[in-house]
Amino acid sequence: MASSVLSGVPAASIQKYWPVVESLIAEALEHSSGRFRLVDVFAALIKQDMQLWVAGDEDGSVHVIAVTEVIDYPSIRVASIFLLAGRGREMWLHHLGTIESWAKDRDCKKLELRGRKGWERVLDDWTFKSITLEKDLRDG
Repeated sequence: MASSVLSGVPAASIQKYWPVVESLIAEALEHSSGRFRLVDVFAALIKQDMQLWVAGDEDGSVHVIAVTEVIDYPSIRVASIFLLAGRGREMWLHHLGTIESWAKDRDCKKLELRGRKGWERVLDDWTFKSITLEKDLRDG
């Protein structure tokens, strides 16, 4: 199988791509502890607050989705990979450089990814920086 290409999806094309990417976005959101719903991500993509990335085959099948956002902290601009989900990682993982270039073009000084611990093994040229602990206060 040929290697796929990771491409940014223009905001004007989000509705067209949504039926194809919705299940992968939902899969990634399962690990967000309820912070975001599908409708929240859809709205942020339409408003261009976030950027959708897809990689797939010429037949229209999608192997991976990424959702990024630029965060302006008081002292630094950072590109954040907010969601990343897919199959056949060997076909697309090397294309994360596309997101790095996009981030540099937007004057971001760092690229961050928040995800499950397994990403630390996969992204061996990245540096582990922190851990997030969470306690649910809704039920007791």
